[in-house]
Amino acid sequence: MDISATTPQQATAQQTPGALAAGTGLAEDFDTFLTLLTTQLQNQDPLDPADSNEFTRQLVAFAGVEQQIRANQNLEKLSAEVAANRNTAAVGYIGRRVTIERDSALNEGNGIDFRYDLSRDAGRVRLEVIDEQGRIVFGADGETSRGSHEFAWPGINDFGDPAAPGRYRLRVSAIDEAGKTVPDHVFVRAPVRAVVLSAGEAALEAGGEEVPLSEVVSVE
Repeated sequence: MDISATTPQQATAQQTPGALAAGTGLAEDFDTFLTLLTTQLQNQDPLDPADSNEFTRQLVAFAGVEQQIRANQNLEKLSAEVAANRNTAAVGYIGRRVTIERDSALNEGNGIDFRYDLSRDAGRVRLEVIDEQGRIVFGADGETSRGSHEFAWPGINDFGDPAAPGRYRLRVSAIDEAGKTVPDHVFVRAPVRAVVLSAGEAALEAGGEEVPLSEVVSVE
């Protein structure tokens, strides 16, 4: 059998794309490298031993594969620890009020607390609560100064009757004294009732639905 036809270094190069794809691939490449290197040393011609420079290059490749495996294992461990700490910290949100980066929430009979931010002063601001069918159920004038403003919709329509349970969003129409649109950003404020784990990731139960931690912009 011709052992010298495929060196451990060549085997590593051939498997690099698959090896870098996952830790399992690296481990298999690592084992293959060891097997080929050992076999080559055992079957080398005593009268024509392996070139020392080539052997050194193979050892360097060997060390690189080993370090990559260890680095991947350490990254996986670190990632798991970070996720566990984040999930544990999420429990501390229960009972507190969070501001969520979204413009809609579920009305369960008590209305919805919104917040809207204006990028600059406006001459007029109109706030409209819209249901899932796109109908305006409630309207009011809003504050016009630059910055953050709270708007607590009591869960009623323009006639003072209770709005049906369901999803409602807030639309802000702001214009300045020159009649130009003032950019706005809408948020929902809601208490956290529970923490839900889904696929190892923590989500908050707030505003009648699950909210990823990535959507939380502030905690009170």
